[in-house]
Amino acid sequence: MWGGIYRIDLADGSIRMAQLGGPGRVWRAIAVPRPYFSPILEPIIGVMHMNRVKWLDRTALRLPHLALVVSEGQFRAVCRRMKLVDNGEWLSASAGAMLHHYTCPTGRSTCVVAIRLDRKRPAYETAGMLAHEAVHVKQRVLESIIEASPGREIEAYIVQNVVEYLMEEYARQMKLV
Repeated sequence: MWGGIYRIDLADGSIRMAQLGGPGRVWRAIAVPRPYFSPILEPIIGVMHMNRVKWLDRTALRLPHLALVVSEGQFRAVCRRMKLVDNGEWLSASAGAMLHHYTCPTGRSTCVVAIRLDRKRPAYETAGMLAHEAVHVKQRVLESIIEASPGREIEAYIVQNVVEYLMEEYARQMKLV
């Protein structure tokens, strides 16, 4: 459960507490000395024994590998790393953003969203383009599970998650430039 607090027993015998804020995001992680940790709290907060239990993906619908590239160099690097067939065009001249969809040698779907970094472009235009590409990612997800008529909420959640990932990555890359 996102937002929940989990106890993590590490192989070295130390204990960590972590509050999860979403898929792959840790809000807080603190060390807790063993004598001060109350065993009464264990059933309430859940126990993760990192050296003994393999935690599985709990998502109901798995998104494809997803990357946001803001330059041709990044696009070529992603293609090399994922062993994707580079079709030669990272972003067409007439497109503000573009989705590249591949099937990896492992069989897993991969979506690479290409958009030019542009500090002069209004934020609402960038958000609109990323949302547009997120809908294309959602379409690929539904095609991959052969789903012709998903519920509206499922579609909305997929688009919401993809938009959040893309916008967060775009903001991160803006800071790097």
